[in-house]
Amino acid sequence: MPLPMKVSQLWMGKRGLLFWSNKLAWAAVIGVGVLWVVFRFVGPALGLYQLQSDLSTPNLL
Repeated sequence: MPLPMKVSQLWMGKRGLLFWSNKLAWAAVIGVGVLWVVFRFVGPALGLYQLQSDLSTPNLL
């Protein structure tokens, strides 16, 4: 296999670098979403901390 073809397979192949970077990006998005839900809803529900601004009451200036 010629070198340019090997490089393109490592970059764009079925299990190439683009595949794994896409998987990593999706895992990071899901992880940030889960952490936000835990921080926003689970932490205050357990009484670990209280958020400064609550979504149930509007902020009136």
